[in-house]
Amino acid sequence: MMKIFCLPHAGGSAARLAGTLDPWVEGARLTPLEPPGRGERWREPPCPDWPTACHDLAERLTARTGPGEPYGLLGHSLGALYAHELAVRADRARPPALLIVTGRRPPHETLRAVPHTAELPELSDEELYARIVALGGAPARGAGPLTYRMFLPVLRDDLRLAGAYRPAPQEPLSCPLLALHGTDDPLAPGGPMRGWRVRTTGEFALRQVPGGHFFPYRAPAGTGTAVGRFLARLTAGP
Repeated sequence: MMKIFCLPHAGGSAARLAGTLDPWVEGARLTPLEPPGRGERWREPPCPDWPTACHDLAERLTARTGPGEPYGLLGHSLGALYAHELAVRADRARPPALLIVTGRRPPHETLRAVPHTAELPELSDEELYARIVALGGAPARGAGPLTYRMFLPVLRDDLRLAGAYRPAPQEPLSCPLLALHGTDDPLAPGGPMRGWRVRTTGEFALRQVPGGHFFPYRAPAGTGTAVGRFLARLTAGP
């Protein structure tokens, strides 16, 4: 069974993403690939820039895969950029068997204005939490001292890292690529998500799942089914 490494959204946990989707995905085992500052790595300082972050995650990915073992990458929102960058770095040496991106516009759209996001890192704690609640990423009743002390600093670091992302000129990947978007996602609707097509010369599919920006958590069955069907199609071959 293929191992698919999961990379989380800004402020999120890879363990939670993998745990939410794994029961619904047939044909693969979802495994967290946790950036520093959260989950099992909550004591570690965040990575200051993209080269450091990608080097850190690439080392952990290599340590968790055996020689010749096929693997996939699945990233949600900020995690989709992580997953893509890891796939680019591995494409010649040891390419992934597939790349799955959810809730994030493709790299070449990074410099375009995305509604609701540009000012996020500079908002107060209360305003920032309210924005995440509005997007469906946190409970309306749940913000307290612990949330502000532990969750929001990680979120701010991730948002700043996302804002600093500048894709280098890259050749398209060769692996199959599945792009998923929420039907009501204001940050990554279907039109922009279709742009992922140019990021691979391999098989491509765009699918929608009911929900907003955090649809993998709100509709894990629909998300897992879409992933499972894509895997089954790849396994079946021509």
